[in-house]
Order: sequence, then structure tokens, then C-alpha cells
Amino acid sequence: MSNGRKKERKKEREPQFELLRIISMLLIVLLHFLSHGGVNDQLVQGSASYFIFSILRSFAYLGVNCFILISGYFLCDKEFKFSRIVKIAMQTLFYSIMGSAIAILLLHKPLSAKEFLFTIFPISGGKYWFASVYVLMLIISPIINFALKTMTKKQHLVLIIILFLFFSLFSTILLWSKSVFSDGKDIAWFLTLYVIAAYLKRYPIHIKRSWLCGLFLCMVLSTVFIEFGIKMIASRIGLGSPEKVMFYNNQPLILGGSILLFALISGLKIEHFSNVICKVGNLTFGIYLLHDNDLLRNYLWEKINAPRYLQNVPAELGYMCTVVLLIFLIGCVVEYLRRLVFVQTHLEYWISNLADKKYNKLLQWAEKANKT
Repeated sequence: MSNGRKKERKKEREPQFELLRIISMLLIVLLHFLSHGGVNDQLVQGSASYFIFSILRSFAYLGVNCFILISGYFLCDKEFKFSRIVKIAMQTLFYSIMGSAIAILLLHKPLSAKEFLFTIFPISGGKYWFASVYVLMLIISPIINFALKTMTKKQHLVLIIILFLFFSLFSTILLWSKSVFSDGKDIAWFLTLYVIAAYLKRYPIHIKRSWLCGLFLCMVLSTVFIEFGIKMIASRIGLGSPEKVMFYNNQPLILGGSILLFALISGLKIEHFSNVICKVGNLTFGIYLLHDNDLLRNYLWEKINAPRYLQNVPAELGYMCTVVLLIFLIGCVVEYLRRLVFVQTHLEYWISNLADKKYNKLLQWAEKANKT
């Protein structure tokens, strides 16, 4: 890659958004510590530990939404490149194969035919739900961008309201309708966030930071207390205590908290360590792919034993921070080494370039066919 291209890439990266990417990944690892690690299952409803870790859980749910908001913010006015999809597919395939190799060689786990097939085709097999939905969002993004360019500010806002009603509000109030509307882990929700991010970029909202902070804390805390209230009422009227009510990516308060966190961090002016922040931010997706491999996930969290100090809240909080940071740092190192190998071998560069060339030829052929 030429020096000119490297300089251009560096200019494109803004440290405040890379910082948000880092925070988002830390929140995602925290969410996995609480959910996959089994901490949520061990909490006694109404106890001090319940409220402390539920508040952390509420914060943790902002991670995925912020990742998509960042993507939508930058992709909404960019030219579509097929190489973006190819790079993510290659990165996902690398971690998929590595995870399967570790499972076979170190854990002595035999792969079924289905597991082998999904290892080779992780995107289409849904091995990593986020990667699968994200790639689908990238494929659809040119159509969304074209539609958004034709809209006025009012039309754009109306579209957001409609998407919010169907895929956030109705989905939360009508608990049984998540399979119909959205559960926060599907393309409908990712496109909703994409459209919101595009609006924030084109029509920036200027609100005092003190107001943003206040609203942010209110939304995060409200999630916990509304969840607790609904569970208490449900158990008292004989409906039983549902597993979760408010802890979904597309829950209105989680959405609001995500947007406010995005606004708070994106408004920062970072002067110190910006180069380091940008480099680390560029490694974050690999952290997710490394630690959330479906063949290694159960083994990893069994060994970590996340709730081991739950009877002692300060000790549990210290253990939680240590585990989250270690997973983050190990993921950064592994992803850095992967990128180093891919750069030295020029593998990613040549394949992504070839993909763009073939895509451009396909567009040219389509234009000629359309003229004839």
C-alpha cells in the first residue's frame, strides 16, 4: 500500500470515534461476562448485588448499538466498496478456523458435519450473529444511502419515528412480538440504527453536555428500576418472573442511552494519545471474534467462573474488571498479529482489490446492458 493511501486512511480515522469503539467493545465483553459468565443467573432479585450488576448490565447493552451507530455515521455518505465485505468475511473466517483448530487440538472436541460447514462458512452459517447481520447491513447500505439522499429533513425524521415505533417501542411493550418486529439482533434493528446515525451526521443536535450526561444516566438507571418493577408485579399477580424485559438492544431506553453515549463521546476533542487510540480502536472487532467463538465460548466462561466472588461485591467487581481487561488486551494482541501476517503476505490487500475490480466490472456490464 502506498504512503498516500496510508495517509488518507489515517485522516479518515477520528480518535473520538475510535475511543467510542474501544468503550463499546469493553461494554460488549462486560455484557458477556455477566450473561455468558452466568452472573445474571446468580443474582438475587432486590439484593444490593442485583442492583449493582443490573446497572452494569444496562451500561453493557449500549455496546452493540454504539458500534452500529459509528458504522452508519461514516458509511451513510460513502461510496460502496465490495472490499469492505470481503475484509470482514476474511477476518471472520480466520477466527472461525482458528477457534475450530483450538477446539480440536487443545480441547479434543470432534467437529460435527454441521460445525465443520459453519466453520468454513461462518457468515452465512450465523456462527457470529453480529458479523452475519453486519455484512447484510453493508450489502443493503447502498440502497439505504440512495433513499436517504432523496429525503428532506422532515421525511428522514418521520422514517426514524416509524422505525422506532415498530422495531423498538412496539417490540418492547408487546413482549411476545419480538419474533415479528425485532429482538435487537436482526437486520431491521441494524438498519434502524443506521438511519438514526445518518440523521445525526446530517443534522447535528446541539445540546449542553450537562443535559446529555443527566439524560444518559436517567435512561440507564431507569432501565434497571423498570425491569425490577415489572418483574415484581408479574410475580405478585402469578405470572412468574420473566427472564428479562428491558434488557434488549432495541429497548427504547437502551436506544436512548446509546444515542446519548454516542453524542457525548463523538463531541470530545482528543489531542493526546490519539494515534494509540486509533490503532487500538482498529483492533476491536477481532476481540469480539476471538472471545465469542461458539466452540470455545462455554469452555472459556467455565474456566473463568465469572460469579466466583459474587458473595463479596467489591471482590467480584475487581475480578470482573480484571477479566474484561485481560480479554480485551489478549484480543488486541491476537488481532494485531493477524493483521501483521495479512499485511506482510499482502493477502488481504490483493483479495480486497480483486473484489473491488470484479465488482466495478459488474457495474460497468450492468450499465452497458441497461443502455442496450
